[in-house]
Amino acid sequence: YSLSSFFYDPSLKNSLAKLGDNKIRLNQVLAALRKKQEMEGSLDADKHELQTKTMRNVIMIEQEINKQKKEKKAESSEEKISHDIPDTANETEKLRRIEIICSQAMGEDLLDGFKFRKIKCYTQIPSLVGTGYSVPKLGNEIWPQLNTMFIVYCNKEDSKKIKALIKTLRKQFVGEGLACYVSKAKEW
Repeated sequence: YSLSSFFYDPSLKNSLAKLGDNKIRLNQVLAALRKKQEMEGSLDADKHELQTKTMRNVIMIEQEINKQKKEKKAESSEEKISHDIPDTANETEKLRRIEIICSQAMGEDLLDGFKFRKIKCYTQIPSLVGTGYSVPKLGNEIWPQLNTMFIVYCNKEDSKKIKALIKTLRKQFVGEGLACYVSKAKEW
C-alpha cells in the first residue's frame, strides 16, 4: 500500500497538502524559537507559551494526517474486500485469473514459490517490455532488462497461496516492480 494511491482522491490530496503546509510552517516557527532560545539561553514566558502551543499543534496535525491516511486505507481495504470475486451458485468451480508482471530475475523466485506452494498450472510469457513504478524494462541499450508475465487460472485456495507469495516477494524485493492483478474467470 503506497502513499501515491492516496492521491487518486483529490479532496484527500488537498486536505493532506494543507495539513502538510501547516506542519511545515509550524516547524519553521519551532526552529526559529529554538534558535532564539540557543542564542539567548532561554525564552520569555510569551515565547515559551508560543513554543508549547506550536508543538501541540504540530502533534495534532500529525495525528490528523495519520487519521486521514488510516481512514483512506480502511476505505481502500473495504473496497478491495467488496471487490472480491463473487461466488455464483451455478458454477462448479469458481476460477480466478491472476496476472503477475515482474522482472525476469524475480520470475525465477516466483517459479520457486509456485513449486513450494504446489501451484502447478500457469502460463509464462518470458519476455515483455514495459514501464511502471520501478526501473523501466525495455530490453534496449539504455534499459536492458526485461519483464516476464505469469497468468494463472486457479481456485480461491490457490489464489490465497499466490497472494501470500506476492506479499513475501514484495517484502523481499522492496522497490522492485511486482504487479499482481486478480479477476474472476469462467471456462467455456
